Amino acid sequence: MANFNIYAPKLKVFEGGRSFHPKDKGGATNRGVTLTTFRRIFGQDKTIDDLWNMTEGEWLVVMSEEHWDVCKADKIDNQSIAEIIVDWYVNSGIAGIRRTQEIAGVKPDGIIGPKSLAAINSANQKELFDRLWSGRHQFYLNIVKRDPSQKEFLKGWMNRLDSFQFEE
Repeated sequence: MANFNIYAPKLKVFEGGRSFHPKDKGGATNRGVTLTTFRRIFGQDKTIDDLWNMTEGEWLVVMSEEHWDVCKADKIDNQSIAEIIVDWYVNSGIAGIRRTQEIAGVKPDGIIGPKSLAAINSANQKELFDRLWSGRHQFYLNIVKRDPSQKEFLKGWMNRLDSFQFEE
């Protein structure tokens, strides 16, 4: 079974620092946590300064409970598969789950449940990983095609995706 503690150090590399880029649709973000998410978890009274000063513990809560657990990644047999799925969700929200479900051949309802997990775990793991990787690659290209203002993020998205490699 996949383990969040193996993935967390990798995620820290991708989700470093503060961002409030005018073209980033996530808005104010610190280490991959948006102000909206931070407020939902820790209270609507939280400010951007609170987000900027988020503790390591708060970050771990958000990433494990709001991303890893939502994807039910601890029930995915292969660590590489779990990581690429969760990372797609971290990076793209519910669209990452829906595209994962489509690729796995289940109804894309945006909820990882027993059918999604069965399809993920019963698939040829290398082939599924390759399809997820390719699907995510195309997903990013399509974002830029629909909205050319997002092109400046493409290289970073692709570098992030390139860091994922399949392991048995």
